[in-house]
Amino acid sequence: TNGFVNGHKMLHSRWVPSITPGLGNSLDQLIAMGGVDAELGEPWMGDAELELHDSQWDELKSILPVEKVLGGYYRELGVTFNGGALIADRSTPTV
Repeated sequence: TNGFVNGHKMLHSRWVPSITPGLGNSLDQLIAMGGVDAELGEPWMGDAELELHDSQWDELKSILPVEKVLGGYYRELGVTFNGGALIADRSTPTV
């Protein structure tokens, strides 16, 4: 996998709320997938600023405040995911 991060299996979530309010998630799965190939664009590097704020959804307090940003990086990436493994399924299929 020549060090490419998506060449290793990673955990991903698949989530779709029920169309009926209050009935949970029609699809709520934790899966493991890894890329089988990749097309990489030119990488870019530069100075960066990062602002994080606490959220009712994300647990950011453990990394706040951000004391030092080393830099900013950008790269276009195209990956094919071909299969995977179901790790956990908490789906409650509803109408």
